[in-house]
Amino acid sequence: MLLSEHILAAWNRFESLQQLETFLGDSQAPDNVFSFERIVATDRAGTYPEEGFRALNDWGFQQYYIPEQLGGKYRSCEENFLLMRLIARRDLTLAISHGKTYLGSMPIWIAGDQAQQRQVAD
Repeated sequence: MLLSEHILAAWNRFESLQQLETFLGDSQAPDNVFSFERIVATDRAGTYPEEGFRALNDWGFQQYYIPEQLGGKYRSCEENFLLMRLIARRDLTLAISHGKTYLGSMPIWIAGDQAQQRQVAD
C-alpha cells in the first residue's frame, strides 16, 4: 500500500485527523494562525510560534499524549503520528515541540506505576 493510500485509509478511521485539519484552517488565509504566510514570518523573525502553540493547546492537542484510560485521547501511535504529520505540514517547530513532550511521556505509559501515570496525566 502506498503511503498516500495508507493516509487516506487512516483519514476515514481517525476522526481526529479531520477535526485537526479543520481546526488548522486555510493555509492560504493570511489572518489564520496556521497560514503559511504567518509561519514563514515567524521563522524569518527567528521567534517561537507561541500563538500557534497556544491555539493547539486550546484545541486540546495535548490530550492526545494521555491514554484514554487515564482521561486522555491517546489511542494509538499511528493516530498520533498522523496528527503530528498534519501539524508538521504547517509548522515543523510546533510538531517538534509537541513531539518531544509526547515522546517524553511514553516511558511512563509503558513502564510507570499507576501513581506515576496519574501524575503525568494530570
